[in-house]
Amino acid sequence: MFVVFLLAVYLALGRETSPLDRVVLALGMTGFRVRIPGSGHTWFITALIFCYFATPLIAWFSDWADERGKRFLPVLVAAIFPAAMALIPTSTAPKLFGPIGFYMLAYLWGRSYEKMKRSCSRLLLAFALMLCSFGVRLLLWRFLDGTVFYQNVVIPYTHTIAAACIFYEFAYVFANRKPSKPVEWIGMVSFEVYLYHFIFADVPLLLFGVTGNWYLDAVLVTLVTAAVAIPMYFAAKGIYRLTKSKT
Repeated sequence: MFVVFLLAVYLALGRETSPLDRVVLALGMTGFRVRIPGSGHTWFITALIFCYFATPLIAWFSDWADERGKRFLPVLVAAIFPAAMALIPTSTAPKLFGPIGFYMLAYLWGRSYEKMKRSCSRLLLAFALMLCSFGVRLLLWRFLDGTVFYQNVVIPYTHTIAAACIFYEFAYVFANRKPSKPVEWIGMVSFEVYLYHFIFADVPLLLFGVTGNWYLDAVLVTLVTAAVAIPMYFAAKGIYRLTKSKT
């Protein structure tokens, strides 16, 4: 739906897009090539596609290691893989293939999620590790910002460690709590809000600067994004249900 909407906007504005760029956008390959402004933030979909195709291999490797009593091996490979990708002298490899290692770590963690112990001491440890990750990120940013090492190693590793800690913290705090209806509803449409906001926050329909007040512009962007994202969510959901009923 996002692809259709974005291309419809360009068509309505009379702006041309090449057939190749439209195919790249439709296939989720913007991680390699971004020529249609308003779609650059979807680069991560390319990485997700690679993670999706890597899942059977990750599952096989994990089972193979378990059968041989080498459960640490997949964890070690997954932890090293993003750093190995960072050694490749191209911006594409760390950005698109590096996440496979972090995805593999999440996959391995997910397999034992139900057995994961939740305790106050581990919660405090996760919180401390999260703060350390943020601290390292900020400290190295001061001295190494702009370097390949900071961009391709420091940022993804500290980001992933902090995210894992935050995930554990939420798993502990909300383990026995049911989310409220507003929270569930926001969670449902959050992905569409993310997809469509860039169209109005940047190009092709930049709304910042319309009122002359940044805060009012931010409210305007939020309202317009919601007005587009929410119907698109239900439209995509309806199409999914329709196609599913026919299979």
